[in-house]
Amino acid sequence: MPHDNTMRILACLHDLNLLVELMDAVRSYPNVSLCALSSLPTNVKSVDIMNVDVCLLDYEEDGQLVFSFVYSLNHLHGCNIPILILSKEERAVIRAAGMTSKTSYICAPYTAEEILNELLVKGMKHQQRTVIIGYSSKVSQIIQELGIPLHYNGFRFIKSAAIMIYQCDGQILSMVQLYKEIARIHKTTSSRVEKAIRDAIEYAYRAKESLKIDGRKPTNSQFVHYVYEHALNEADKVDRG
Repeated sequence: MPHDNTMRILACLHDLNLLVELMDAVRSYPNVSLCALSSLPTNVKSVDIMNVDVCLLDYEEDGQLVFSFVYSLNHLHGCNIPILILSKEERAVIRAAGMTSKTSYICAPYTAEEILNELLVKGMKHQQRTVIIGYSSKVSQIIQELGIPLHYNGFRFIKSAAIMIYQCDGQILSMVQLYKEIARIHKTTSSRVEKAIRDAIEYAYRAKESLKIDGRKPTNSQFVHYVYEHALNEADKVDRG
């Protein structure tokens, strides 16, 4: 049985090859559990019973059936689980995808890894935890102590990254996906996020040569995780106190 912090994905796909590829991709994420079905559940209540965080449906299997299932899940049953729909053509799913902000779609061509990334982002948002007392302020404090000024864009992006990692219980999808989410929140591009964080680290490294990991300037990933872990430890102390 998956532990409480596991992200649970329900995937209903008739394409068995894609299903196998998705299952293989999920193995790289120890805190992700995939419930794979070759067809839609006969009863929407079973989705609640499975306690899933996000659903993946294949519109090409039976568009009308998928539409009915999504409608029942969102409107009749009152379920708030995010849904990702696979489709070969965008127009085919506009009707279903527009029903609720929790429903979106991804159009072919796509890979199992691309699908999984979208599912993880949607699932992460669904299972977000409330930030513990003092965590956000501790993040800001640590970033400043490491030598990054408040007015740097990298400061804001590093803070967002540390909070996102906390919200998914330390399980990070990938730096590429993290950049994408930060860019969406701050209304910029992933490349600008990556560069701003890199430039901020470079600034801090020049100011403090002691800022090293394994004798070298930290990478974006190493720096962000350092901030996350130290802020979490400090916030836990405050919370317990």
